[in-house]
Amino acid sequence: MSLRKLELASGHGDQTLSAVQFVLHGVLNVTELVSIRDAGLQFAEGQPVVTSNLAQAAGWAMGMYSSGSSGVAHQEPESAGIVVAAIPPNFHLGYAVFTTAYIDRQTKQVSGAPLRYAVSRNQLALYMLPDTEAARVRIETEVANGYALMQHPRLALDKQYIVGEFDSGPGFQAMMRQLEGTVANLQPLDSDRLERSLMELFVPNQSGRIALPSSAMRGLVMRTAESLILTRLRMMRWQGLSLLGYRFFEGGREARLQLPKDVTEQRARIEQLGRQLASSQLLTGELEWIKTYAEHQLGLMKMELDGALLEVQPEPDWS
Repeated sequence: MSLRKLELASGHGDQTLSAVQFVLHGVLNVTELVSIRDAGLQFAEGQPVVTSNLAQAAGWAMGMYSSGSSGVAHQEPESAGIVVAAIPPNFHLGYAVFTTAYIDRQTKQVSGAPLRYAVSRNQLALYMLPDTEAARVRIETEVANGYALMQHPRLALDKQYIVGEFDSGPGFQAMMRQLEGTVANLQPLDSDRLERSLMELFVPNQSGRIALPSSAMRGLVMRTAESLILTRLRMMRWQGLSLLGYRFFEGGREARLQLPKDVTEQRARIEQLGRQLASSQLLTGELEWIKTYAEHQLGLMKMELDGALLEVQPEPDWS
């Protein structure tokens, strides 16, 4: 029997999140940066406090972040940098609470948190148990029952795991724009150059006990590429549904998307991206899984434009 409402959890199909060893936190001002150096990073379990996307962390550090579901960018008068932290053994990385979207075919609505779902790895959190999805659902239920997230016990990522920071100034911002452009065009990354440039902008935390090896820079670049492509695919799917008349509600408030001209243009975009994927030299090696994920997502988009009931479509074997 077909389900009327389809649940899309952010973690579904994500094959390499468990391999992330270092996460990022954009710091808006020097006061916050000093506090993190001295006392570690304070957070509530499940809170969207870290990311694996260098470009997103750079945006946070420059004060360009989205507040709640309003989608309004806020500017801060000063920026400090991007904190790099190692994940300690007593915490586990997962998607933050309220990052799940629900497609309702009957009412033609997408509810829950479709925008947070779309930005994928930009909204990550630390949990105390290995089953981060179960922990996420538990915390969401508690919040729904009136136990607000910020009322949950405050936890800390100890300062010994704060390995250092990047200077988020013009040089770093220019590097991120180049990285985003390269990934958008699915072109091969000059990983060696990027890693060297990142190392030059990295300042170790003198009070930290965990060193950031030069090899970790490649991991940060790869995880950023994955995040950018996942976000592109998920947002493209939402654009297709919006063209079909679906309305989007982020946390109960209606959200509007930037759309192509019509369904014909959307089909052309899907076909073009499919051709790019087929010939891309970027999605090889450790990024090759993204190609399979992307091909599946593009197939779903085509079927949705054709009016298919995707709830009864079998899911691929991601193993």
